[in-house]
Amino acid sequence: FINSSISSADIAFFAPELKDLDKTLRVNGYVSGTVANIQAKKFNLQYGNDTRLDGDIRITGLPDIEKTFIDFQSNDFRTTYKDAVSFVPAIKDITNPSISELGYLRFKGKYTGFIRNFTAYGTLETALGTVTTDIKMKLPENKSPSYSGKVETASFNLGKFLGRTDIGVIAFNGDLSG
Repeated sequence: FINSSISSADIAFFAPELKDLDKTLRVNGYVSGTVANIQAKKFNLQYGNDTRLDGDIRITGLPDIEKTFIDFQSNDFRTTYKDAVSFVPAIKDITNPSISELGYLRFKGKYTGFIRNFTAYGTLETALGTVTTDIKMKLPENKSPSYSGKVETASFNLGKFLGRTDIGVIAFNGDLSG
């Protein structure tokens, strides 16, 4: 793909749950494989106003997004809460912690797993602060999210993220689970 545009309506043919997206994606990079097993190298994608993806990615299991495995090496992935909710609507149902308070997200590192069960390690920059992670997240449907792993931050507004006024900005380097 060289300076290509793809309509979300075309993608919805293979992933019907995206039929209401109504966006144009701008794409550059080398892509090979089938919808069920696709690989992209030196891939750059722009979606909506605020989402950019730059890196190498392999996706297996489409069109069923709940069973789709993603292996993504991110040179630069950025999005906003508003854009993220448009392509993963289940995020808006998570109220604790308050994911919307993150505002924006910029990630450099590696993401491996499924939409609801994944491992991410790298640097995550948000409106609440910057965090270095090696963490496993589970976001089960109709159950509380869970996490475990290592986290480090010099300044992160944990109170705002958790919706608590008795906690403020933290500096932390340690193991988490919950």
